[in-house]
Amino acid sequence: MQFVHLHCHSHMSLLDSTIDFSQLADRAREYGMPAVALTDHSNLFGTIKFVKACKNAGVKPIIGCEMVIHDEERTKRNYHLLLLCRNKEGYSNLINLVSRSYLEGLRDGQPTITRAMLREHSGGLICLSGCLGSEVPQAILRRDQEGLEWALAFYKDCFGKENFFLELEGNELLEQKMVNEALISLGQGQGIGLVATNNCHYLDREDAVAHAVLVAIELGMKGMTKEIREGFKVRSFHFATGEEMASKFPPQAIENTLAIAESVDGSIIAKKAPLHFPVFETPDGSDPADFLRRLAYGGLKERLEKVRQRGETVDESVYLSRLETELSAIITLGFAPYYLIVWDFINYAKKQGIPVGPGRGSGAGSLVAFAIGITNLDPIKHGLLFERFLNPERVSPPDFDIDFCERRREEVIQYVREKYGHDKVCQIITFGTLKLKAAVKDVARVLGFSFQEANSITDRIPRHAESIMHALQVEPTLKDLYDRDERYKELFDIASKIEGLARQSGKHAAGVVIADKAIQEYAPLCVDEDTVLTQFEMEDLETVGLIKFDFLGVTVLTVIDDTLKLIKKSKGIDLRLDDIPLDDKRVYSELSAGRTAGVFQVEGKDITEVVVQAKPDRFDDLVALLALYRPGPLGSGVVQDFIARKHGLKPITYPLEELKDILGETYGVIVYQEQVMMIASKVAGFSLGQADQLRKVMGKKLVEEVEKYRVPFVEGAKRRGIPENIGNNLFDTIGHFGKYGFNKSHSGAYALLTYWTAYLKCHYPAEFLCASLSAERGNHEKTMRFVAEAKRLGVKVLPPDVNKSEAGFTVEGDKTIRFGLGAIKGIGDAVVDAIVTARGEQGFKTLFDFFARVDLRKVNKRALEVLAKAGAFDCFGYSRKTVYDNLDMLISWASGVKDGKKVSQAGLFGGDGIEEGFPKIKEQAEWDDGEKLSMEKDLIGCFVSAHPLDSVQANLEEAGFPRIEDLKGLRSGERVGVVGVVVTVHEKQTKQGSKMAFFTLEDQTGHVECIAWPRVYAQISQILSSRKPLLVRGEIKVEVQEESEDVKVIVDSIDLFDRAMYALAKKVIIKIDITKATEADIVRLSDLLFEHKGTTELLLELYMPDVGSVTLRPKAMFYCQPSAGLLEKVKGLFGEKSIRYL
Repeated sequence: MQFVHLHCHSHMSLLDSTIDFSQLADRAREYGMPAVALTDHSNLFGTIKFVKACKNAGVKPIIGCEMVIHDEERTKRNYHLLLLCRNKEGYSNLINLVSRSYLEGLRDGQPTITRAMLREHSGGLICLSGCLGSEVPQAILRRDQEGLEWALAFYKDCFGKENFFLELEGNELLEQKMVNEALISLGQGQGIGLVATNNCHYLDREDAVAHAVLVAIELGMKGMTKEIREGFKVRSFHFATGEEMASKFPPQAIENTLAIAESVDGSIIAKKAPLHFPVFETPDGSDPADFLRRLAYGGLKERLEKVRQRGETVDESVYLSRLETELSAIITLGFAPYYLIVWDFINYAKKQGIPVGPGRGSGAGSLVAFAIGITNLDPIKHGLLFERFLNPERVSPPDFDIDFCERRREEVIQYVREKYGHDKVCQIITFGTLKLKAAVKDVARVLGFSFQEANSITDRIPRHAESIMHALQVEPTLKDLYDRDERYKELFDIASKIEGLARQSGKHAAGVVIADKAIQEYAPLCVDEDTVLTQFEMEDLETVGLIKFDFLGVTVLTVIDDTLKLIKKSKGIDLRLDDIPLDDKRVYSELSAGRTAGVFQVEGKDITEVVVQAKPDRFDDLVALLALYRPGPLGSGVVQDFIARKHGLKPITYPLEELKDILGETYGVIVYQEQVMMIASKVAGFSLGQADQLRKVMGKKLVEEVEKYRVPFVEGAKRRGIPENIGNNLFDTIGHFGKYGFNKSHSGAYALLTYWTAYLKCHYPAEFLCASLSAERGNHEKTMRFVAEAKRLGVKVLPPDVNKSEAGFTVEGDKTIRFGLGAIKGIGDAVVDAIVTARGEQGFKTLFDFFARVDLRKVNKRALEVLAKAGAFDCFGYSRKTVYDNLDMLISWASGVKDGKKVSQAGLFGGDGIEEGFPKIKEQAEWDDGEKLSMEKDLIGCFVSAHPLDSVQANLEEAGFPRIEDLKGLRSGERVGVVGVVVTVHEKQTKQGSKMAFFTLEDQTGHVECIAWPRVYAQISQILSSRKPLLVRGEIKVEVQEESEDVKVIVDSIDLFDRAMYALAKKVIIKIDITKATEADIVRLSDLLFEHKGTTELLLELYMPDVGSVTLRPKAMFYCQPSAGLLEKVKGLFGEKSIRYL
């Protein structure tokens, strides 16, 4: 029985369908259906992919949408409504309606249209009365005869009787049965056509439970019982066969689906539309091609002149020849306006002082782009290819990836909006999906699995698993659970049905489309957090002819720009990036030693290890390492081969000696896609355009497509005197490396940023780290890391100070960074402005001076308390607790001053002290170190004046405990001991009523969440509040998030680090300055050693300042038992640093 489904939801009805586009089209073909409709909730997100899937399956696509109409004229309620496009006019109107529902009709987050909008855009559309939530069924269910007649009259009048149908659904709900009976009667009585649908949300009946779980994920439900899940099986919102539908409904309702499908234009969306370039008007009104040519030749002349000024030689003819070749291709292909549009907004950014990146992606291979200032990496000097960016033999739109300072990126986008028109510029939507492990965890939560059970499952899923079913194949313990436990079988079966489905929409990080007409004429729009977005994803926009431009906000550009400004301010040096030499030995030495914190692209633990192994000593090495640090090369041994060849551990060989000029820079290893292209050109005579096509299929690992190039490659090699067997071997070689080859243009541009940041850090550490701290303000983990790095580099980091701090971080002197007042939690811009304004040039002389001059209406008591706890008043010589306890008195006194009461000027502005009428500050002892540092941590985000681990740092290093940042990269199940201080504790109660805790452990490099289950927590709850360094032992657990993995520690035991160290100590070293120690001190030490007699070896280190030291090994009778008592008493005799343990 022939039938067409006209009401189908895909997974783009976010978390309300388990159907993807290929499944939908393939199932329609399988059931012999000539067409199928896509009608997602309030959006056209999946339209392009749906149309392509249908054409691949040989099924006619019907574009539609289930919309929400707001009845502003009668009931003021929202109703569902199903619309289908009959032709291009209908598609245009549907785009307008869907777009306006977001731009004008958002009601409590729900996109809606009005009757007026529907009247305006009804042409070319077919309307179905809709589901139970629609206006006609609702009037039937409410027995609202007047409302029913009104609604029917409206829709018939709006669309015409021939384009309005009553929708019968077969979902087996009692209410639906009542509605269907009424609709059949209405259809017969009023002559309105009937249409049968099944409101498909999943393919098969048995998928009902998976759909129910998907909806539960959207609603945040937990513990959905088996009975509830089973109940969904009777709700048949599946993709039914034509026979099943015919058995439920009158023949007319079936026949009308075919008639509607027949009437629909199946070619509404062309296979590929022409490109809709925005109109670019040249500054002098000349033709864009002529203007680009003049701009390029003039720009190249300036570039080459700068090269000569640096004392370098350059073959100008090579550059001019390449420039002309590129210009001819660009102009012939019609892309001159594209280049000029990009040049224009980059030029605007530079004139406004907005940092712009050196270029990213394959665009760095264009000499024209380099000449006119779009990119900043010389493609000829660095061996980059134009054809990798724009292939004249297989035309696709060019795509420059442009990086801007993250802080000011929006200014550039706003400039483009103003220049081309707000309606012609739009940002691009993107979609987050249910990843493999996330899908398992979401389903587990809904099905009532415990937190521990869910973690146990995801921990066992191999990282290389491509899907849930693949994970079952490669991990025996998961397959065992699946086979023997029905709960786990259901979990995996449901998760496998929803993995990969869209979960939520978002905003593309960089993509912006610019067109010649309003974007809405080509694609539907939506709104995400007040930003207008295209409803089509990036790859779908090209199908409708829209051009994407990249405006990526990059933090590193902000850091570099701020560093340069700080250098000029603090040192008077106007440093230009173009003047930085790329051969600074000290920079490469620092990188090779692993000192990479804050250096772009190489600061992660794993890549730092690779850099240390490789020991780069030239810019080309950096470019190669960035290209190689990816899963493919790392897993294939290419990286280690590269490193071994660089250091002479393996001979440098070439597949052919003639390839030395191509592969010499990478020690004979094929690293770049450009090398694959150049080899194909040199050996087989391929044009660079042909070579680029070969590069593409090799990179995509399309084996059959790759093999099509073998014969032309081998034959071309034979024509150049290379034997067939060698030609075949070479083809295999480049095929192997081509799978992993990376775009050199991209890694080259990013290596420039890597080098610049390494150079700035190496030569201007205070300025660089100050800029890095400012850029990461609010990111406590990075703040801690940069503070620790500053300490390593001998750069002091000081707490906020009302006399010296600005809003952000600042550099003081040569090697000091000052925290900004704005970095303090609870201190807003108004408070900072009030303090800085009152301070002026002269600063605050005394604490009383501060209170007399600052506007306390803006700097209220709460702000003052925070400033005191954070140490911002330390400059006045009082303890923090003293200032805090005297705040009420100081505020009261200041109020009197400002009311005109007489105050001694001497006392106020630094005289001898308090005079008559001037209050006395009650001095208080400082808070203990633990409490003081805890407040500092809470308010600033890290420990600044000191760190609780400072006192045990030497012991930590000697004991070899890992730093918290080193825990990343460990696998679940690994045992670990880590030392830190507890900064937060969250106690929870289990279902059984027992107490457990989640707490955060922190050291100077980062923090990690620790989990103490009830048995352990009962033993350690008291010690968690000690504020002292703790040794935490436990098991690593790696938890998957949407796009990352979090490392946690499941706690086995906790002990005070000092106490633990006593048990671990193998030697006790006591250091004695014999110029200060008395005979009584030595006698007292002897007595102490006998009081603490034990089995730990003792070493006495006797020294004289400026002379030297000698180490003595006393006899076993002096061996001792390390303890807190011994530690403190020895420190009392010989000083704070006189005793340590090994």
